[in-house]
Amino acid sequence: MWNRHNGLNQRWTILYTKGKKAARTSGKNDDFGFEINKSFYFVSRMAMRRVIQVDGGGVRLKRRVRKNTGQSKQQQWYFDEKSKALKTRWYS
Repeated sequence: MWNRHNGLNQRWTILYTKGKKAARTSGKNDDFGFEINKSFYFVSRMAMRRVIQVDGGGVRLKRRVRKNTGQSKQQQWYFDEKSKALKTRWYS
């Protein structure tokens, strides 16, 4: 998100969601390193552990993962094997 100094504000952890797997999954994509169709969050490595959230057509940082809420899909992403792209659960 920022290309100047490779600080902690640029480092993120992929945190996969737990629970039921998507109906169409075939494991890990070796070229990209993502689990196919499995939901995850982008979590900052900084102390506040903010997450990336889709909000009103844009992308914003939020303070925490919202689990078990209707808005949690705004923070969930997945790797689409067909398009080879990261997509948000909010619009899928």
